[in-house]
Amino acid sequence: MATDSVQTQTAESHKTRLNFEEAKTLADWVTLINDQNNPPLGENVAAILKFLPSEPVDLPSVLAIFESEELSNKILRMANEAYFNPAESDLSNIKRVMVVLGLRSVRCIGLCMALYTYLLKNSQDDAFMKEIAIALQSTILAGVIAKRKIRSLNCEPLITASLLFPLGKLLFLSFGGANAKKYTEQLAQGSVSDEEEQAIAGFLLKNLTIEISEKWFIGPTLSKAQEANKDDDIVRIIHLARGVIQAMQVGWESSTTEEALREVSSWLAISFQQARQLALEANLRALETSALLSEKLLEYIPLAEEPDSNDNAQSSDTDSSVNASRIAASIQEMAILLGNQKSPSMSEILAIGLRNLRSSLDVDRAVFALLSHDKLSLKAKSIDEIKHTDFFNSFKFDLNASEGWLFNYLLHEQRSCWVGHETEIAINKLRNHSFNVKVGKGSFLITPFILKGNIMGFYYVDRQISSRKLDSSTFQAFKELCITINGFVELIMARERLKK
Repeated sequence: MATDSVQTQTAESHKTRLNFEEAKTLADWVTLINDQNNPPLGENVAAILKFLPSEPVDLPSVLAIFESEELSNKILRMANEAYFNPAESDLSNIKRVMVVLGLRSVRCIGLCMALYTYLLKNSQDDAFMKEIAIALQSTILAGVIAKRKIRSLNCEPLITASLLFPLGKLLFLSFGGANAKKYTEQLAQGSVSDEEEQAIAGFLLKNLTIEISEKWFIGPTLSKAQEANKDDDIVRIIHLARGVIQAMQVGWESSTTEEALREVSSWLAISFQQARQLALEANLRALETSALLSEKLLEYIPLAEEPDSNDNAQSSDTDSSVNASRIAASIQEMAILLGNQKSPSMSEILAIGLRNLRSSLDVDRAVFALLSHDKLSLKAKSIDEIKHTDFFNSFKFDLNASEGWLFNYLLHEQRSCWVGHETEIAINKLRNHSFNVKVGKGSFLITPFILKGNIMGFYYVDRQISSRKLDSSTFQAFKELCITINGFVELIMARERLKK
């Protein structure tokens, strides 16, 4: 009898496994998604789901997953979105995240990143990618709003609920087969009503999200967020953020986007421009995070970008021969001037510096631009160019408007950049029509003008007039020359202070 019982159990455990095409009910889908014998979401997700913070027996193995090359940077990125950090020092490793946010929060964020990573490997369909991008952008905007409104040190429940808000839809689009194709076709026509969704899937996809969230032990926020609730601040933030990002699919300047941003500004009691700046900040950070997950996601971040010029002569990885002696002579000229009894003024040394940048690097024009005191605008103060153009008058940007997004990003990142180079994915995404009208579509080099550790403006050089290539050696020499000029300017300012 005992043998018969074992044989019966074995037979039952090896029944032909339902595939998702055959799943007809919500219960079927929940069972398949949580099948530990044949994990449909990959081994990492399965291992994280088995791990419960209340019973951390598998902590070393799960920690190894979190610290893996595939996941660690993604988890750290989202953990820093979840952490309200007045000191502005990033959480730099997984163990530190565990100490600050707790084991449960690390599990939830790790689960989200493992899930996204696996799904993105297996699906690149347009509807799926758009849904992932909206969830990611919404999550980062929700975090920005939450840190301003509720100032909780740990916003992980909101981050997790926002990332997984469309979980049911993502799973259905990934595994739904022919039914998912019907759903996508319906979605392409505009939207899918609850009745249409029920007819195609056999259930509402938000109910799949709710059921799975309970099975995965990720807290009640995700389930609560499936319905709008203005009395719950966390749920309200999730829906406000999604409303803004969904509106932006129409366009940044659309009336729909303006209406969504005005709702945010009203709720936070800030100006419309401040709300717009919050959305821009979130989208810039979303670009960075998207690049970690999948470069293809960048195509779905709405920033009204305009493609770079197709002229392949604009940039190259092949180094030209930078004239080292000419660069050395340029530095020597400025050093001699500083050694004279009558030291040059700051504007004089900058003018000489621009002339030397243009001549020693063999570029067409060199620009020095200063930021306003409030860091909201940038304007050219000096230019040296091979022939006169109106570029100097055009080189002024409102950093809150689309024309200034690229400089806003560089100010935030505090780094030099070869704009137009194929590796600068996030930067190139910020090129839009209003920016290109002023600067052109070609490549250029830019680096910060820094005084006492603070960015006060930027140096800019290009070869757009002659349509010649930029290259790595020119970029490196440009950065080094500008650092030298910064040092000379600081020396002049120190002398001026001593005179007083």
